[in-house]
Amino acid sequence: MKKIINNFTLNPKNDMLSGLTVALALLFVGAIQVAAGFLRLGKFVRLIPYPVMMGFVNGLAIVIFLSQLELFKEQVNGQMQWLPGGDMALMLGLVALTMGIMYALPKVTEKLPAALMAIIIVASITIFGGIDVNTVGSFIRDGGGEGLKGSLPVFQIQIFGLPGTVTGHWGLIISTAFLLAAIGLIESLMTLNLVDDLTDTCGSGNKESVAQGVANFTNGLFGGMGGCAMIG
Repeated sequence: MKKIINNFTLNPKNDMLSGLTVALALLFVGAIQVAAGFLRLGKFVRLIPYPVMMGFVNGLAIVIFLSQLELFKEQVNGQMQWLPGGDMALMLGLVALTMGIMYALPKVTEKLPAALMAIIIVASITIFGGIDVNTVGSFIRDGGGEGLKGSLPVFQIQIFGLPGTVTGHWGLIISTAFLLAAIGLIESLMTLNLVDDLTDTCGSGNKESVAQGVANFTNGLFGGMGGCAMIG
């Protein structure tokens, strides 16, 4: 989804389509996803063959794994190099601790979400222990940015004045909205199927569609980028 949004806003042919226009498109994305839920289209994702679903999840795992490798590098003389021995061992140790918590905690209790507890525990160790490790903020700074900055979202009232300023671009906006809505629902509903298989439960694809649509619609009202659910 992120790549499509970036192509939508960064394409030189779409100079006028950026910023709040993405938020406008998200309103349509949310409306389409809510409509899909009320029309009970979510159930059709169960027609996707199991091998396709597993290929999708494994593909996501590979993409996420490769993206995380950059956090095991540092910038030296303008070049990205692997961390030296001690720092690399520290990073790998924290990764092993995180995975160990996720594996062991469900055997002790299922009342606490293992992934969330692993994040809290390891983050607390690095923050309160004063351990200097690569973070998302340092990764952004190494790439020339200023780190993580932000504030609470603000309601974008000016979005309601946009329809009159994008004349001639409605085809692109609507087609992009349908594409984003479809991708978001397919990713989320296939993930829902996998979670159902792992936990022996039965989630509602239609409720997921409505919930995701409401979230993306609200996101658009506050100038957000939108998103969907997937295995992390």
